Amino acid sequence: MTTLTKIETELVVVDSVSVATRTIGSGKRLVLLHRFRGTLDDWDPALLSALAPAGREVFVFDSLGIGQTGGVTPDTVEGMADFAASVIRAGGTEPVDVLGWSLGGFVAQVLAIKYPHVVRKVVLAGTMPAGGAPELVWSADWLKRASRPDPDGRERARPVVWRQ
Repeated sequence: MTTLTKIETELVVVDSVSVATRTIGSGKRLVLLHRFRGTLDDWDPALLSALAPAGREVFVFDSLGIGQTGGVTPDTVEGMADFAASVIRAGGTEPVDVLGWSLGGFVAQVLAIKYPHVVRKVVLAGTMPAGGAPELVWSADWLKRASRPDPDGRERARPVVWRQ
């Protein structure tokens, strides 16, 4: 497996805002959308190292008002999706595949619905529908298992298959 040692940050201007971006690998573009207040530096290098050699151009960016990107953070998921669409379109590689993690999953869902010409496929990780699922009730057994220490990751780990 290729190990990433240093990835250069490039600042690009999108909608008059300086946006911090990084691109790793080559192939079909996979845009990663981050968690609440997540920055470029929060992505696990092991994840990026695994995705990049798999025929993917992995693209990450600091969202509006976060990390090294200027502007004011939108107060709605739709506003975040609008900005993500602008960043993706500025790259000129659409449609792209999108992996949304946590809040990034909320954004990915809105992005895919509102901008279907920009998004080809979506992977949702550790997320739920924007606005939550108020009818969702966690079982006592699940809560007990979820709160138990899992030092080797066997309880949480599930194989992930990426199909092109």
